[in-house]
Amino acid sequence: TVNEGPLEYYRVFLSEERARKQAVNHIESLKNAFRSFIQSSFHALELVSRILGEARLDYQEQLSANYQELVDTLEPILRPSAVTNRRKESNEFYTGKPDH
Repeated sequence: TVNEGPLEYYRVFLSEERARKQAVNHIESLKNAFRSFIQSSFHALELVSRILGEARLDYQEQLSANYQELVDTLEPILRPSAVTNRRKESNEFYTGKPDH
């Protein structure tokens, strides 16, 4: 899936052991890139949903599941506290601003 690339970057550069060996500013820069990627992915899911409507619901569900897997994997390094219903709160979770 599309998320495999970002997840591999996470495993290579942000695993606990490897992150300790990197410069703090590099780690923060990579975390910010992940936040931006997740926010863009969230908006893309919304757009796909609006464009497809009721069509291809199986495809939309798979996209959402892959997105949720990415968020679940990255959440601990982006913010240690758990967030419920991440799919709906994604924009606020990663930007700090409510999505109104």
